[in-house]
Amino acid sequence: MSEVAGQIDVKPTLLHLLGVETDNNIYFGNDLFSKDCKGYISLRNGDFISEKYVSTSGICYNRQTGERVEGENKSDVEKETESPCAPIGEKVNKELGYSDDIIYGDLFRFMDLDEME
Repeated sequence: MSEVAGQIDVKPTLLHLLGVETDNNIYFGNDLFSKDCKGYISLRNGDFISEKYVSTSGICYNRQTGERVEGENKSDVEKETESPCAPIGEKVNKELGYSDDIIYGDLFRFMDLDEME
């Protein structure tokens, strides 16, 4: 196995290996044996590591070479460039927002535990 993984992936992966049904569980990690694995891990500060890239302090690096990766032109008309890390960075920020909503908004208090069984 050579998946990009973090500590957050332990629970869903172990539950899969134990044969425990997880359809109604809430977690942000991945079952590392699933074909739907997202291919990146989010760090609390917004940085991430993916299969191809590492983003730290807003700078995108090639994971294999460690070299800084510059963006590519969006079109011939536009001169702005978009980093190849930008699409993953947007997903990471969305996940961190969801995590903050759950933790700081105390959203677990609204969860129906009877429905989870």
